[in-house]
Amino acid sequence: MRILIVDDERLVRITLESMLRELGETGVIVQARSSEEMCAVLRQSSYDLIFLDINMPGQQGLEAMEAVRKENTETSWCILTGYSQFEYAKKALELGAKGYLLKPPDPEELAKFLAQLQTERRERQRRNQSLLAEAIQKGIYLDDFEKIFSEERGRYVLYSFFVDLYSEEKRRRINRCLYERLEAFMGQYRESRGGEFALFFSSTGELCMVLSGEGGLQMNAFLRTYMTDYAKEAEISGFFSEFTEIRELKGTLKFQLALAPLRFYSRNMEIVSVKELDQDVQIMRKQYFAVQLEKLLSEYMAGDIEAFHQELRKMELEERSRTEDNGFEVLTGEVKAHLESILEHKFQADGISALLQELREECSRREGGIAANQELIWKICSYVKQNYMEDVSIDRLGEVFQITPTYLSRFFREKTGKKYIDYVTAVRMEKAKELLGLRQYSVKEVSQMVGYASEKHFSRNFKKHYGKSPSQMM
Repeated sequence: MRILIVDDERLVRITLESMLRELGETGVIVQARSSEEMCAVLRQSSYDLIFLDINMPGQQGLEAMEAVRKENTETSWCILTGYSQFEYAKKALELGAKGYLLKPPDPEELAKFLAQLQTERRERQRRNQSLLAEAIQKGIYLDDFEKIFSEERGRYVLYSFFVDLYSEEKRRRINRCLYERLEAFMGQYRESRGGEFALFFSSTGELCMVLSGEGGLQMNAFLRTYMTDYAKEAEISGFFSEFTEIRELKGTLKFQLALAPLRFYSRNMEIVSVKELDQDVQIMRKQYFAVQLEKLLSEYMAGDIEAFHQELRKMELEERSRTEDNGFEVLTGEVKAHLESILEHKFQADGISALLQELREECSRREGGIAANQELIWKICSYVKQNYMEDVSIDRLGEVFQITPTYLSRFFREKTGKKYIDYVTAVRMEKAKELLGLRQYSVKEVSQMVGYASEKHFSRNFKKHYGKSPSQMM
């Protein structure tokens, strides 16, 4: 915690600081000799806890507390005095003091007070964190941060994390692990530093974190300490930026996500300051190339092979027409490392033209492999027929067959001429018709037996499929 001791007696200040250190306080402890000096210190910085002598020369302690407490709403106060009259304690409590200690403080009483204060702070931080995360999610969902957040100013930092690798299942697993480790780390960190934090996922699936209060984090050190076990299988990178009003979160998040392709120029386990990007003279050229690469990769991963080849030809033509590169080095080792994580292929190219040719050859090889595997569709259909009553969503099938859900969906439609969801519905409806014909089960029972949690949803799909309601088929 950040602690301020205000007392006109030097021996009291030194003794109290020594007692706090012995009780395990490792944060900043500052001393002030008067109420006036306390007010000057508070104008420079905020404190989590203030020990205040109420009987000092000049302005009295309680008068000073009453004057500054509205500007220091997150500060806890503990009154120090050599007097034990009840009116002092009553007045202090009315002003919001958390404790009242006689000088010199009894070590046991001081320890008890600190323990109680820490418990209250942890509970308040958990509550504030929950409220902040809930408000952020609501703001993203409703796309209306203006109404949800007040105009309160402060210091905020937004971090966005990107996990790049070929397997969608592994990417989700690493994101979950990153979330859990960040949550545990931040719980300890903010307990000692104060402030709030909230973890949430953006609309495009990236893990993000908002941190309030003074001081940011050495997030690169965190990643290299807590996520190093994933360094060989994934590229984990991202951006951070500061802002001074919580309502700026929407614009800040949107800007960071727009910069997403530039993560290709980050080293693994590195979070880059958005402010530093402005100082890169190559930024425009890099961003254009990175956007092209990301579009190329997204089309390939989505299974749109035709669009992939069109984009590839466009990039090749642009590269041939380029007479000079103006000294820009856009194909860096970091770019190739990201491509290798996403495509699971070691690229040897030392120039853009060579890289594009290598991309063409690698993807053509993969296309041939997929085309040769004609039994994949049969395996998918067989799995659905055997597990139609369970979770057979496209995400689940992606996990089972180790294929990205988007690619699997496109691949299935391309090979069968049907949407995957329509095929699942047809299998379930056929089985439902068979069960209803037995006249042994109710409509609700049949709906559950073929994998529907909602009888109403089942009946609507059944009538759409057969033109009759389930009850009419019994």
